[in-house]
Amino acid sequence: MPEILVPERVLTLPEKKRRVVTRVQLGICITNNTPNPVRFNFFDTLIPQVVGADGQVHLRGYYRRHTKRPLESDFPLVMPGESTTLFQEAGLYWRKGDQFILSIAARDGGYWNFKVLKVDMYQIQLVYNNKYTVQEIEIYYRESLNTNLIEGLWIEMVSMPKVEFHLV
Repeated sequence: MPEILVPERVLTLPEKKRRVVTRVQLGICITNNTPNPVRFNFFDTLIPQVVGADGQVHLRGYYRRHTKRPLESDFPLVMPGESTTLFQEAGLYWRKGDQFILSIAARDGGYWNFKVLKVDMYQIQLVYNNKYTVQEIEIYYRESLNTNLIEGLWIEMVSMPKVEFHLV
């Protein structure tokens, strides 16, 4: 079962100034519990959800400034019984209108943004949803400028248990 990694559970909201960001460590650790080596797809399969103390899901938007090509490092090969860990770039920042935003980078070049965060308790959940088959994903090799189909992908949808964090 994959697990969410949030090493720091108490996060300080940044100053209400432009370009001031509080970095957030957010990761996933996934273990291969199958008898065969598998590749996990971290390219565009992690979907975050933020829930407030009142149980309400915070509105999110997905924005893509540019598109990245999938790299082999986005599809780690994990042997039976072994684990792999991936940390996503994430941060809190202030936006005009008294809104704080939690922004979580996606490996495909996009960002998940959650609005109207304030001092309170929250829970974050990640859903791993790999719907691609081997024929649909080509990885790009920077050194040779070639592409190659990726094989042995773990095709599943898993909702990870929620992890609590506090904004102060």
